[in-house]
Amino acid sequence: HQEFTERVFGKDAPMPPKVQKSTFDYCLTSALGEECSFDTVKSVHTQIGEMMEVHKLTNSDEPFVITKSIVKEILEKCGVDEEKVIKTTAGIDENFGKNAELRPKNIINTKRLDIKMPDVEIKVKPEKYDLISTQVIGGKKYVMIEAEDGIVINDIEVKIED
Repeated sequence: HQEFTERVFGKDAPMPPKVQKSTFDYCLTSALGEECSFDTVKSVHTQIGEMMEVHKLTNSDEPFVITKSIVKEILEKCGVDEEKVIKTTAGIDENFGKNAELRPKNIINTKRLDIKMPDVEIKVKPEKYDLISTQVIGGKKYVMIEAEDGIVINDIEVKIED
């Protein structure tokens, strides 16, 4: 199929969506290292989601795409070190091509933020990302969820004691 696509369209066939996501994730994690924090990843997802919403409002016929310059801008807004921003964009060039245009829905889950740990999974709607944070208490790492009313465990409504 690759050869057919190159002949008909004059360019390489795009990567399948799952491969795009795993490759994009690899570009971020390998370049950011220790700066690939919960807050950075949450911010990347939030910013891409917001950009998608703004694009929808423009009623443009052109699809919204993520380029390396957009990734650079997002990472800079997150406060990522310039060297790691450059490393990330170089990884995008290397893995997707110099003028890559990625579909946001292929690289992030726009419907929820999935937080996975060995024994726990948490799924959060985009409009509730701000309820989740991380914290270190007494040397132990925690994922914190701000508790609002309506906490239900196995169909039983529970209260949190003060």
